[in-house]
Amino acid sequence: MIPCQSHGRNDPWQPVTGRISSGRLSKSYTRNMGSSARTYSSRQSGWSDKVCTWRRYNPLFCPRFTSIDGQDTSKPLPYDPSSTIEAQLRSSLATSLRHLHTTYLDSYILHSPLETYLKTLEAWRILVGFQDEGRVRMIGLSNTYDQTLLARLGEDSGHAVQIVQNRWYERNGWDREVVKWCRANGAQYQ
Repeated sequence: MIPCQSHGRNDPWQPVTGRISSGRLSKSYTRNMGSSARTYSSRQSGWSDKVCTWRRYNPLFCPRFTSIDGQDTSKPLPYDPSSTIEAQLRSSLATSLRHLHTTYLDSYILHSPLETYLKTLEAWRILVGFQDEGRVRMIGLSNTYDQTLLARLGEDSGHAVQIVQNRWYERNGWDREVVKWCRANGAQYQ
C-alpha cells in the first residue's frame, strides 16, 4: 500500500485522500488521467506535493494536446490560443509536466487533427521533437479515422504514429481500416 490521493466512485474528479494499492492506483490513473493533467494541479484540486508520494512507474501519464477548437474556453487554458502552434504545444506540455510532478510523459497525443493538414504536420513534428528530447516516450493521434492521414504524417515527418486513440464501436465499423493500419505499422490502437 502506498499513500496517495484517489477518486470516489460517484465523482471521478473528486479528490479523496487515502491509502490504496499500487494496482488500484495504476488502474485509477489509466482510467482517469487522459487529457486532464490540469485537474491535478495543486491549486485547482487541493493536492499538495506531500499528499501523493508514489514511485513514478505506477501510473501512466498520457495527456493529450487539445487545440482551441476542442477546449472549454470557460476554464483556464494550458496555453495562449493566440500564440503559435509550437508555443501552444510547449506551454501545454510544460503545464502537464508541472501539474503531474514529473519530468516526462509516457505518451503525448494530439487530441485530433488540427484544422489543416499542414498545421497537423507542424504539430506532429513538434511532438517528434519532444520525443527526441526525452520529454515524451510515445506520441500519437486521437480521433482520426483516416489511415491515409496516419501514413502521410509518418512519411512527411520521418516519424511514424505510435499510438492511435479512437472510439471503437459498431457504428464506425469497429474502425477496421485504422486498426489494420496500426497492426501493419506497429502502432498501438487504444
